[in-house]
Amino acid sequence: GGGSAGASFDGPGPGDSLLLLSHCGPAGAGTTVVTAADPNNPSSPGMRRAPILSGSHHLSALLDSRLLQRQCVAVVHGH
Repeated sequence: GGGSAGASFDGPGPGDSLLLLSHCGPAGAGTTVVTAADPNNPSSPGMRRAPILSGSHHLSALLDSRLLQRQCVAVVHGH
């Protein structure tokens, strides 16, 4: 196997399944909204007055796209 130095990738084929890996998560996902009073200590009681919203709106739009809805079997994100 292996491609040549000038090879290009035109994207997934119609029968391919995709696994999307990203560092940042999509906007609105529970793992991208920080509500803890002390985000460095999840066992600390209380909630923030205003949550920290750290998700990507662009990633959310990509996940809503027709291609990803048809072909993406999982989305994994994290640090």
